Amino acid sequence: MGLAYPAQPAFFAEHFPTKYRASGVNAAYQISQVYGGGLAPILATYVNQALGGAKHAWPYLVALIIAYGVIALVGVLTLRETKDVRLEEVGVVGQ
Repeated sequence: MGLAYPAQPAFFAEHFPTKYRASGVNAAYQISQVYGGGLAPILATYVNQALGGAKHAWPYLVALIIAYGVIALVGVLTLRETKDVRLEEVGVVGQ
C-alpha cells in the first residue's frame, strides 16, 4: 500500500474533467472506502464466525481477498489511457 498511495491522487484526478475533478475524486474515494475499507472486514468477520474460527475459515478468507484483488484489477484494466487527452476533456463524466 505504501508504494501505491503516493500515485493515487494523480491517477484519480486524471480520470475526471477539470470542472468536476474535486467532486469526482472525492466521491470515488469515499465510496471506495465504504466498500473496500468497511465491507471487507464485515464479510471477513461473518465468514470467520460462520465457519467456526480462523482454523476452518482461512481458505474462504483468502478467496475473499483474491476476489477484491480481481475486482480492483478489472477496474484498473478497463480505464482508458489519458496521456494525450486534454485535461478539460478527460474523464468518465460526460460533457
